Amino acid sequence: DKTYLGILTSIPAIDGYLLISIPESVNFVDIPYFLYKIVGLLALILIIGGGMTFWLTRRLARPLLHLCFVMNRVKKGDLSSHYRVDPMGFEINVVGSIFNEMIGSIVAHMKEIKAEKLEKEILMQEFKIGQEVQQSILPKELPDFPGLTIGARFISAKEVGGDFYDFLMQESVPHKRLMISIADTAGKGIYACLYSLSVRSMLRSYAECYEDLSEIIKKTNNLFCHDTGDSGVFVTAFVGFFDHETKEFHYSNCGHHPAILRRKNGTIEKLTTKGMALGVLPFHQVVTSKVQLDSGDMLLLFTDGIVEAHDEKMKMFGEEKLISHFEARSGLEPQQIVDEIIEEVALFADGAPQFDDLTILTLKVD
Repeated sequence: DKTYLGILTSIPAIDGYLLISIPESVNFVDIPYFLYKIVGLLALILIIGGGMTFWLTRRLARPLLHLCFVMNRVKKGDLSSHYRVDPMGFEINVVGSIFNEMIGSIVAHMKEIKAEKLEKEILMQEFKIGQEVQQSILPKELPDFPGLTIGARFISAKEVGGDFYDFLMQESVPHKRLMISIADTAGKGIYACLYSLSVRSMLRSYAECYEDLSEIIKKTNNLFCHDTGDSGVFVTAFVGFFDHETKEFHYSNCGHHPAILRRKNGTIEKLTTKGMALGVLPFHQVVTSKVQLDSGDMLLLFTDGIVEAHDEKMKMFGEEKLISHFEARSGLEPQQIVDEIIEEVALFADGAPQFDDLTILTLKVD
């Protein structure tokens, strides 16, 4: 009772037929419809898959785009921009974290540079003030004192120091006298200049009130000790009086280099006394000495910046070389001697940086 569909074909080789039949109720595949379904399914997969791929690509690219954005902001100077870690950043998160650390290091380094720059500006300002103070305590011009021809030179080192030299005329004593002082304050910077200014002012003040050299130095030191306290600051000084009438040089050495006396006949003598630097301990007495000078005699006073000037190998100029140059220039005037010795020191140093002031005085008895 079923309807069959069949295909009948002959088979000549066996002189027979082959009948292939199938009930009509069997569903045959509708090829066009099947193709439509396949195409529709593929289209759906393409749309959904493409959309997902597009979204996933955009999502995965977001950390990289954010990192590029942060880099661009940093490029424009906004160092506050930082990469934020993304859950889907993966390797980009690692790069971003390294970038954040780099920006943090740059910011910290910039802060250090700013702090160093500020410190340098403060230091330069201090140097400027120190140099102004240092220049203010030096005589604007050399005194015109009868019986003496004077030469002097001061060259400031890169660092501000505490060298000074000074002259003060005393006319209230029986004979007109000239106080000559040269000093070097231990240490550098503006505080050394201020201590130098203090000592110079004290020496001048007491020299206006007292005639005795030992009394002037003792009172200067004892007052200066109140200023220095426990700071450890001290000042080496060589102070003397030249008497116009007698040509006598009355002097005292307070821990300073000896003065070099070159007699007219070429003999070299060192003038010094026992004595401690100013500002270390109170003085109960001060040792002084006197020497008779004659026409043609010359005095050389200097600070340690001269003899301790060094070349690149740290070899020092030394006192012997200084005395040798002083002896070799017996026929020159004091200022010429000073200038040529400074030139010799510069040639010896050969450009090596010096860290102490160069101060030198030369006095010739007329």
